[in-house]
Amino acid sequence: MLELLATKHDDWVRIALSMTDDMDDAQDLVQDMYLRLDRLKVTRKQVTYKDTVNRYFVWTVLFNMFKESKRVVNKQSISYWKDMKEDNPEKFYSIAEKERRNTDLSGKPVAFLKDVKPPYEGAPMFLIPNENYPDIRDISMARRRKGKGFIPTYPITDSLYDLAHKEYDDSEEPAFNSIMERIKAITSKWKPYDKKLFDLYFMQGLSLRQIAKGANIGLNSIHNSVKSYREALREELSEDLMDYFNGDYDKID
Repeated sequence: MLELLATKHDDWVRIALSMTDDMDDAQDLVQDMYLRLDRLKVTRKQVTYKDTVNRYFVWTVLFNMFKESKRVVNKQSISYWKDMKEDNPEKFYSIAEKERRNTDLSGKPVAFLKDVKPPYEGAPMFLIPNENYPDIRDISMARRRKGKGFIPTYPITDSLYDLAHKEYDDSEEPAFNSIMERIKAITSKWKPYDKKLFDLYFMQGLSLRQIAKGANIGLNSIHNSVKSYREALREELSEDLMDYFNGDYDKID
Protein backbone atom coordinates (compact mmCIF):
# COMPACT_ATOMS: atom_id res chain seq x y z
CA MET A 1 0.00 0.00 0.00
CA LEU A 2 2.77 2.45 0.92
CA GLU A 3 4.66 1.64 -2.25
CA LEU A 4 1.57 2.54 -4.27
CA LEU A 5 1.10 5.84 -2.43
CA ALA A 6 4.77 6.70 -2.81
CA THR A 7 4.43 6.68 -6.61
CA LYS A 8 2.49 9.95 -6.23
CA HIS A 9 4.69 11.35 -3.48
CA ASP A 10 5.37 14.67 -5.24
CA ASP A 11 1.62 15.17 -5.70
CA TRP A 12 0.97 14.62 -1.98
CA VAL A 13 3.71 17.11 -1.09
CA ARG A 14 2.19 19.73 -3.38
CA ILE A 15 -1.22 19.19 -1.81
CA ALA A 16 0.26 19.41 1.69
CA LEU A 17 2.19 22.55 0.74
CA SER A 18 -1.06 24.27 -0.25
CA MET A 19 -2.19 23.72 3.34
CA THR A 20 0.97 24.44 5.31
CA ASP A 21 2.63 27.18 3.20
CA ASP A 22 5.96 25.68 4.30
CA MET A 23 7.88 22.97 2.42
CA ASP A 24 9.41 21.38 5.54
CA ASP A 25 5.99 21.19 7.21
CA ALA A 26 4.50 19.76 4.01
CA GLN A 27 7.14 17.02 3.84
CA ASP A 28 6.56 16.19 7.51
CA LEU A 29 2.79 16.05 7.00
CA VAL A 30 3.11 13.59 4.13
CA GLN A 31 5.53 11.38 6.08
CA ASP A 32 3.16 11.44 9.06
CA MET A 33 0.35 10.37 6.75
CA TYR A 34 2.36 7.36 5.58
CA LEU A 35 3.09 6.38 9.16
CA ARG A 36 -0.51 6.76 10.26
CA LEU A 37 -1.99 4.75 7.41
CA ASP A 38 0.60 2.05 7.96
CA ARG A 39 -0.08 1.98 11.70
CA LEU A 40 -3.83 1.68 11.08
CA LYS A 41 -3.14 -1.15 8.61
CA VAL A 42 -5.00 0.57 5.80
CA THR A 43 -5.16 -1.76 2.80
CA ARG A 44 -4.38 -1.16 -0.86
CA LYS A 45 -8.09 -1.54 -1.62
CA GLN A 46 -8.96 1.30 0.77
CA VAL A 47 -6.68 3.79 -0.96
CA THR A 48 -7.64 2.95 -4.55
CA TYR A 49 -10.58 3.82 -6.74
CA LYS A 50 -11.05 2.19 -10.13
CA ASP A 51 -7.54 0.66 -9.97
CA THR A 52 -5.77 3.94 -9.28
CA VAL A 53 -4.81 5.90 -6.17
CA ASN A 54 -7.85 7.64 -4.73
CA ARG A 55 -6.65 11.25 -4.65
CA TYR A 56 -9.76 12.38 -2.81
CA PHE A 57 -9.07 9.91 -0.01
CA VAL A 58 -5.46 11.06 0.32
CA TRP A 59 -6.42 14.75 0.16
CA THR A 60 -8.97 14.28 2.94
CA VAL A 61 -6.51 12.37 5.15
CA LEU A 62 -3.94 15.14 4.73
CA PHE A 63 -6.52 17.85 5.36
CA ASN A 64 -7.80 16.24 8.56
CA MET A 65 -4.27 15.66 9.84
CA PHE A 66 -3.40 19.27 9.04
CA LYS A 67 -6.45 20.49 10.99
CA GLU A 68 -5.48 18.24 13.89
CA SER A 69 -2.03 19.85 13.92
CA LYS A 70 -3.65 23.29 13.91
CA ARG A 71 -5.53 22.39 17.08
CA VAL A 72 -2.19 22.43 18.90
CA VAL A 73 -1.57 25.95 17.62
CA ASN A 74 -5.09 27.02 18.54
CA LYS A 75 -4.47 26.14 22.18
CA GLN A 76 -1.71 28.73 22.40
CA SER A 77 -2.48 32.06 24.03
CA ILE A 78 -3.39 34.99 21.84
CA SER A 79 0.15 36.26 22.33
CA TYR A 80 1.24 33.40 20.03
CA TRP A 81 -0.60 35.00 17.11
CA LYS A 82 0.51 38.51 18.00
CA ASP A 83 4.12 37.35 18.18
CA MET A 84 3.77 35.67 14.80
CA LYS A 85 2.29 38.85 13.36
CA GLU A 86 5.31 40.80 14.57
CA ASP A 87 8.06 38.25 13.95
CA ASN A 88 6.77 36.53 10.82
CA PRO A 89 4.14 38.78 9.22
CA GLU A 90 4.19 36.95 5.88
CA LYS A 91 3.21 33.67 7.53
CA PHE A 92 0.63 35.38 9.77
CA TYR A 93 -1.12 37.16 6.92
CA SER A 94 -1.00 34.06 4.77
CA ILE A 95 -2.89 32.15 7.48
CA ALA A 96 -5.23 35.10 8.07
CA GLU A 97 -6.02 35.32 4.36
CA LYS A 98 -6.79 31.61 4.21
CA GLU A 99 -9.16 32.13 7.14
CA ARG A 100 -10.81 34.97 5.23
CA ARG A 101 -10.95 32.95 2.01
CA ASN A 102 -12.66 30.05 3.80
CA THR A 103 -15.12 32.51 5.30
CA ASP A 104 -15.90 33.99 1.90
CA LEU A 105 -16.34 30.62 0.23
CA SER A 106 -18.61 29.22 2.96
CA GLY A 107 -20.69 32.38 3.26
CA LYS A 108 -20.36 32.41 7.05
CA PRO A 109 -17.57 33.11 9.57
CA VAL A 110 -14.85 30.44 9.63
CA ALA A 111 -12.19 31.19 12.25
CA PHE A 112 -9.46 29.40 14.17
CA LEU A 113 -10.54 30.88 17.47
CA LYS A 114 -13.60 31.52 19.61
CA ASP A 115 -14.13 34.67 21.62
CA VAL A 116 -14.60 34.17 25.35
CA LYS A 117 -15.24 37.73 26.46
CA PRO A 118 -18.87 38.56 27.32
CA PRO A 119 -21.08 39.47 25.53
CA TYR A 120 -19.18 37.93 22.58
CA GLU A 121 -18.59 34.60 24.28
CA GLY A 122 -18.76 31.67 21.87
CA ALA A 123 -18.55 33.82 18.73
CA PRO A 124 -15.70 33.28 16.26
CA MET A 125 -12.69 35.57 16.58
CA PHE A 126 -10.82 36.53 13.40
CA LEU A 127 -7.06 36.95 13.10
CA ILE A 128 -7.59 40.17 11.14
CA PRO A 129 -10.67 42.41 10.75
CA ASN A 130 -13.24 41.39 8.15
CA GLU A 131 -15.34 44.29 6.90
CA ASN A 132 -18.10 41.88 5.87
CA TYR A 133 -18.55 40.90 9.53
CA PRO A 134 -18.09 44.13 11.51
CA ASP A 135 -19.68 42.64 14.64
CA ILE A 136 -17.05 39.91 14.95
CA ARG A 137 -13.94 40.87 16.89
CA ASP A 138 -10.37 40.13 15.83
CA ILE A 139 -7.30 39.44 17.95
CA SER A 140 -6.26 43.09 18.01
CA MET A 141 -9.32 43.75 20.20
CA ALA A 142 -8.22 41.27 22.86
CA ARG A 143 -6.48 43.31 25.56
CA ARG A 144 -3.96 42.29 28.18
CA ARG A 145 -5.42 42.28 31.64
CA LYS A 146 -3.21 43.20 34.57
CA GLY A 147 -2.18 40.12 36.47
CA LYS A 148 -4.19 37.81 34.20
CA GLY A 149 -2.28 37.77 30.92
CA PHE A 150 -4.07 37.64 27.62
CA ILE A 151 -7.71 36.76 27.25
CA PRO A 152 -7.81 33.01 26.53
CA THR A 153 -9.14 31.69 23.24
CA TYR A 154 -10.19 28.20 22.26
CA PRO A 155 -10.37 26.24 19.01
CA ILE A 156 -13.59 26.62 17.09
CA THR A 157 -13.31 23.14 15.59
CA ASP A 158 -14.41 20.04 17.45
CA SER A 159 -12.23 16.96 17.84
CA LEU A 160 -11.47 15.23 14.56
CA TYR A 161 -11.29 11.50 14.00
CA ASP A 162 -8.85 9.67 11.77
CA LEU A 163 -10.31 9.53 8.31
CA ALA A 164 -9.02 6.00 7.91
CA HIS A 165 -11.46 4.86 10.62
CA LYS A 166 -14.53 6.00 8.72
CA GLU A 167 -15.87 5.80 5.21
CA TYR A 168 -16.58 8.98 3.34
CA ASP A 169 -19.74 9.59 1.32
CA ASP A 170 -18.76 8.36 -2.14
CA SER A 171 -21.28 10.75 -3.70
CA GLU A 172 -19.32 13.77 -2.41
CA GLU A 173 -16.40 13.39 -4.81
CA PRO A 174 -18.47 13.43 -8.04
CA ALA A 175 -20.47 16.38 -6.68
CA PHE A 176 -17.25 18.26 -5.95
CA ASN A 177 -15.87 17.40 -9.37
CA SER A 178 -19.08 18.59 -11.01
CA ILE A 179 -18.78 21.98 -9.32
CA MET A 180 -15.12 22.23 -10.32
CA GLU A 181 -16.00 21.46 -13.96
CA ARG A 182 -18.62 24.21 -13.91
CA ILE A 183 -16.07 26.63 -12.46
CA LYS A 184 -13.61 25.71 -15.24
CA ALA A 185 -16.31 26.26 -17.86
CA ILE A 186 -17.25 29.65 -16.43
CA THR A 187 -13.68 30.92 -16.00
CA SER A 188 -12.65 29.68 -19.46
CA LYS A 189 -14.70 32.55 -20.92
CA TRP A 190 -12.90 35.19 -18.85
CA LYS A 191 -10.14 37.46 -20.10
CA PRO A 192 -6.57 36.04 -19.81
CA TYR A 193 -5.68 38.39 -16.93
CA ASP A 194 -8.74 37.36 -14.92
CA LYS A 195 -8.19 33.66 -15.61
CA LYS A 196 -4.56 33.88 -14.48
CA LEU A 197 -5.38 35.82 -11.31
CA PHE A 198 -8.18 33.39 -10.47
CA ASP A 199 -5.83 30.45 -10.92
CA LEU A 200 -3.09 31.99 -8.75
CA TYR A 201 -5.42 32.82 -5.87
CA PHE A 202 -8.12 30.16 -5.83
CA MET A 203 -6.38 27.18 -7.43
CA GLN A 204 -2.72 27.58 -6.49
CA GLY A 205 -3.46 29.14 -3.10
CA LEU A 206 -1.12 32.15 -3.33
CA SER A 207 -1.87 34.99 -0.94
CA LEU A 208 -3.01 38.41 -2.14
CA ARG A 209 0.34 39.85 -1.07
CA GLN A 210 2.32 37.22 -2.95
CA ILE A 211 0.35 37.90 -6.13
CA ALA A 212 0.62 41.67 -5.78
CA LYS A 213 4.37 41.46 -5.20
CA GLY A 214 5.00 39.03 -8.06
CA ALA A 215 2.84 40.90 -10.58
CA ASN A 216 3.79 44.36 -9.33
CA ILE A 217 0.10 45.25 -9.03
CA GLY A 218 -1.53 47.13 -6.15
CA LEU A 219 -2.87 44.97 -3.34
CA ASN A 220 -6.18 46.81 -3.34
CA SER A 221 -6.64 46.15 -7.06
CA ILE A 222 -5.95 42.43 -6.58
CA HIS A 223 -8.38 42.31 -3.64
CA ASN A 224 -11.18 43.96 -5.63
CA SER A 225 -10.67 41.62 -8.58
CA VAL A 226 -10.74 38.51 -6.37
CA LYS A 227 -13.86 39.80 -4.65
CA SER A 228 -15.61 40.26 -8.00
CA TYR A 229 -14.63 36.72 -9.09
CA ARG A 230 -16.03 35.25 -5.90
CA GLU A 231 -19.30 37.14 -6.23
CA ALA A 232 -19.69 36.13 -9.87
CA LEU A 233 -19.11 32.44 -9.14
CA ARG A 234 -21.35 32.44 -6.08
CA GLU A 235 -24.14 33.93 -8.19
CA GLU A 236 -23.66 31.35 -10.93
CA LEU A 237 -23.27 28.40 -8.55
CA SER A 238 -25.48 29.46 -5.65
CA GLU A 239 -27.83 26.46 -5.75
CA ASP A 240 -25.07 23.89 -6.26
CA LEU A 241 -22.94 25.41 -3.50
CA MET A 242 -25.86 25.38 -1.09
CA ASP A 243 -26.57 21.74 -1.90
CA TYR A 244 -22.88 20.86 -1.48
CA PHE A 245 -22.47 22.52 1.93
CA ASN A 246 -25.76 20.95 3.07
CA GLY A 247 -24.53 17.53 2.00
CA ASP A 248 -27.23 17.14 -0.68
CA TYR A 249 -24.76 15.78 -3.22
CA ASP A 250 -27.42 13.95 -5.24
CA LYS A 251 -29.00 17.29 -6.20
CA ILE A 252 -25.86 18.43 -8.00
CA ASP A 253 -25.76 17.59 -11.69
